[in-house]
Amino acid sequence: MSDERRSWVSVAAWVPLPLVVVLIGVGVYYWKLAYDINGTPDSPSLVAITSFAMVTFATFGGLIAHHRPRNPIGWIFCGAALLIALRGASFSYVTWALASPASDLPARRGVAWFSNWIWPPAIASLGIPTG
Repeated sequence: MSDERRSWVSVAAWVPLPLVVVLIGVGVYYWKLAYDINGTPDSPSLVAITSFAMVTFATFGGLIAHHRPRNPIGWIFCGAALLIALRGASFSYVTWALASPASDLPARRGVAWFSNWIWPPAIASLGIPTG
């Protein structure tokens, strides 16, 4: 692998981690808003464990992809962390939008649809490749 390509791959391996952290922050923010209104189906411990797991997935995925760019496991971990963090943030927004007294919040239906349909790619990205 050329040095230029290797440096690009090294940078790309670490992009998911800050994105996951931002998505977790957005998700926790909206979860807290919904929790304050009338509670949510998710407990605080579940939110904390899921957040920790996604940061761990993104960190180890970045480490593996940085040191061994041709190993698909690192990229799978990064992708799974991004998709599940994106699902968490969108689910928290929808939960807050439905619990909020202001019922006409932007993109409520579209985000609800997205939140429900992001699961298949998130679960499929966790499949261990053969070969």
